[in-house]
Amino acid sequence: MEFMLGLEARTARNTWTVAVVLSALWLLFTAREAIFVFIIAIFLAYIITPLVDFVDRRSRGKLPRWAALVIVYILLIGFLVTAVMTIGSRVANQAGTLASRIPQLLQDRSATLPLPSWLEEFRPAIETQVRTQVGTLADYTLPVLQSAGKGLLAGLGNLLYVVLVPILAFFFLLDAEGLRGNLVEIFHAPAHQKIIGRVLEEVHVLLGHYIRALCGLASSAFVFYYLFFEITNVPYALLLALVAGFLEFIPVAGPLTGSTLATVVAASSGYPHWGWMIIFFLVYRLFQDYVIQPYLMSSGVELHPVAVLFGVLAGEQIAGVPGMLLSVPVMAIFRIFWRLAVRG
Repeated sequence: MEFMLGLEARTARNTWTVAVVLSALWLLFTAREAIFVFIIAIFLAYIITPLVDFVDRRSRGKLPRWAALVIVYILLIGFLVTAVMTIGSRVANQAGTLASRIPQLLQDRSATLPLPSWLEEFRPAIETQVRTQVGTLADYTLPVLQSAGKGLLAGLGNLLYVVLVPILAFFFLLDAEGLRGNLVEIFHAPAHQKIIGRVLEEVHVLLGHYIRALCGLASSAFVFYYLFFEITNVPYALLLALVAGFLEFIPVAGPLTGSTLATVVAASSGYPHWGWMIIFFLVYRLFQDYVIQPYLMSSGVELHPVAVLFGVLAGEQIAGVPGMLLSVPVMAIFRIFWRLAVRG
């Protein structure tokens, strides 16, 4: 059968399907910031889940779900307030001191570059090259820092998202089974509902293990880095350890960036033993990769390290830092879809 314009019904349906898919992708791209807020809320829900389950077990089912959630939220708010009061001022002071010294460090031509003894004979050539590169870097970095400051002030208007994330996480935890049932019911065919149900179950298990493992890795990095920095008198110890801990959430690139940043800041501040920092980072990375990470990610994402690295780089190109954060779980979820929906 043909329409009066000469189009077959099958061709029209296919064209309509393509148009709907493209429109959906365009809408997803347009609403990417709101979607990212929902994703962060889901991540927070997975982090809080063990605490809510613990309260449920302790109450032996006498408390409703919402009451257990309220108790957990009150405890978390108290913990955050205590943490801010305990270390917030120190972090702010160290960050302010470092920020005020960055232009001086970039423009200083008289500071002595710390080098190990076996490189002393090459000092003139190394210092000449470093001074040249630092001078060029200063011309580009100072405007970037100024722009970053303006962008930070402009981003204060998004503080509403910070309030929305825990609220959304509360509702996700309160009615997770209902939301899952609604997603399954979108598909009418029983076979499709079965596949989607299995996919959602595996994604639930995957995200739970992965997100809580990342929190464990970040906490471990912060503790070990801070103890080492304090013992060895590394400048800005708390700030550098905190930044390195947060960067653990970005696979592959995050840990490398954190250790490199800490070494550069310490060496630029005149810390003479930065070589020991490099040795510590190498030893800790081996300890984490072969002891901590296998223990925490025993039910991991099952992705090859090359695939993880490619995903991180591609995610940065597509969506910046959020893309890097989401690259590994997105690839793991697509792997689940491929295994269950295509292979069966």
